[in-house]
Amino acid sequence: MEKVIKWKLYDTEKSELVAKNSIFNFFISKEEIIEELYKTKKWEYFLYSFVINAISRHEVWWKLWENIKVLNLSQILKWYEKKQKDFSDEEKSKFLKEFWKFFIEA
Repeated sequence: MEKVIKWKLYDTEKSELVAKNSIFNFFISKEEIIEELYKTKKWEYFLYSFVINAISRHEVWWKLWENIKVLNLSQILKWYEKKQKDFSDEEKSKFLKEFWKFFIEA
Protein backbone atom coordinates (compact mmCIF):
# COMPACT_ATOMS: atom_id res chain seq x y z
CA MET A 1 0.00 0.00 0.00
CA GLU A 2 1.09 3.56 -0.65
CA LYS A 3 -0.06 6.70 1.13
CA VAL A 4 1.13 10.30 1.01
CA ILE A 5 1.28 11.94 4.44
CA LYS A 6 2.53 15.52 4.75
CA TRP A 7 3.98 15.41 1.21
CA LYS A 8 5.95 12.19 1.86
CA LEU A 9 5.21 8.86 0.22
CA TYR A 10 5.04 5.84 2.55
CA ASP A 11 5.12 2.55 0.67
CA THR A 12 5.00 -0.95 2.17
CA GLU A 13 6.65 -2.40 -0.96
CA LYS A 14 9.73 -0.15 -0.65
CA SER A 15 10.11 -0.27 3.14
CA GLU A 16 11.45 -2.87 5.53
CA LEU A 17 9.00 -4.86 7.65
CA VAL A 18 10.13 -4.59 11.29
CA ALA A 19 7.35 -6.32 13.21
CA LYS A 20 3.91 -7.76 12.64
CA ASN A 21 1.01 -8.84 14.81
CA SER A 22 -2.54 -9.99 14.27
CA ILE A 23 -5.67 -10.32 16.35
CA PHE A 24 -8.46 -12.70 15.43
CA ASN A 25 -11.96 -11.56 16.18
CA PHE A 26 -13.49 -14.80 14.92
CA PHE A 27 -16.41 -15.21 17.32
CA ILE A 28 -17.74 -11.68 16.96
CA SER A 29 -17.16 -10.58 13.38
CA LYS A 30 -14.95 -13.26 11.75
CA GLU A 31 -12.31 -10.64 11.02
CA GLU A 32 -8.57 -10.51 11.54
CA ILE A 33 -6.86 -7.22 12.37
CA ILE A 34 -3.26 -7.12 11.17
CA GLU A 35 -0.71 -4.44 12.03
CA GLU A 36 2.72 -4.23 10.41
CA LEU A 37 5.45 -1.82 11.51
CA TYR A 38 7.70 -0.65 8.66
CA LYS A 39 10.93 1.34 8.46
CA THR A 40 11.77 3.55 5.49
CA LYS A 41 15.27 4.02 4.07
CA LYS A 42 15.40 7.32 6.00
CA TRP A 43 14.66 5.57 9.34
CA GLU A 44 11.08 6.78 9.54
CA TYR A 45 8.55 4.33 10.92
CA PHE A 46 4.96 3.77 9.95
CA LEU A 47 2.21 1.38 10.93
CA TYR A 48 0.27 -0.34 8.18
CA SER A 49 -3.03 -1.65 9.56
CA PHE A 50 -5.63 -3.65 7.71
CA VAL A 51 -8.64 -5.85 8.37
CA ILE A 52 -9.46 -9.02 6.49
CA ASN A 53 -12.42 -11.32 6.50
CA ALA A 54 -11.04 -14.47 8.18
CA ILE A 55 -13.33 -16.76 6.18
CA SER A 56 -12.45 -15.42 2.73
CA ARG A 57 -8.82 -14.47 3.37
CA HIS A 58 -7.60 -16.32 0.28
CA GLU A 59 -9.95 -14.48 -2.07
CA VAL A 60 -8.88 -11.53 -4.19
CA TRP A 61 -11.13 -9.11 -2.25
CA TRP A 62 -9.92 -10.10 1.23
CA LYS A 63 -8.90 -6.66 2.57
CA LEU A 64 -11.89 -4.89 4.09
CA TRP A 65 -10.02 -1.79 5.33
CA GLU A 66 -6.43 -0.49 5.34
CA ASN A 67 -4.51 2.55 6.56
CA ILE A 68 -0.99 3.88 7.14
CA LYS A 69 -0.04 6.00 10.15
CA VAL A 70 3.38 7.55 10.73
CA LEU A 71 4.73 6.88 14.24
CA ASN A 72 7.46 8.49 16.31
CA LEU A 73 9.58 6.47 18.73
CA SER A 74 7.32 7.16 21.70
CA GLN A 75 4.25 6.02 19.77
CA ILE A 76 6.06 2.88 18.60
CA LEU A 77 6.98 1.91 22.14
CA LYS A 78 3.42 2.55 23.37
CA TRP A 79 2.07 0.46 20.48
CA TYR A 80 4.43 -2.39 21.34
CA GLU A 81 3.61 -2.20 25.05
CA LYS A 82 -0.10 -2.40 24.28
CA LYS A 83 0.16 -5.12 21.62
CA GLN A 84 3.07 -7.30 22.77
CA LYS A 85 0.76 -10.00 24.13
CA ASP A 86 -0.41 -10.55 20.53
CA PHE A 87 3.15 -10.92 19.15
CA SER A 88 4.68 -14.30 18.46
CA ASP A 89 8.05 -14.96 20.12
CA GLU A 90 9.74 -14.49 16.74
CA GLU A 91 8.07 -11.10 16.21
CA LYS A 92 8.98 -9.96 19.73
CA SER A 93 12.59 -10.87 19.02
CA LYS A 94 12.58 -8.97 15.69
CA PHE A 95 11.07 -5.90 17.34
CA LEU A 96 13.55 -5.85 20.22
CA LYS A 97 16.52 -6.38 17.88
CA GLU A 98 15.36 -3.48 15.72
CA PHE A 99 15.03 -1.03 18.56
CA TRP A 100 18.17 -2.16 20.35
CA LYS A 101 20.01 -1.34 17.14
CA PHE A 102 18.15 1.97 16.90
CA PHE A 103 19.34 3.11 20.32
CA ILE A 104 22.95 2.02 19.64
CA GLU A 105 23.10 3.91 16.31
CA ALA A 106 21.28 7.04 17.53
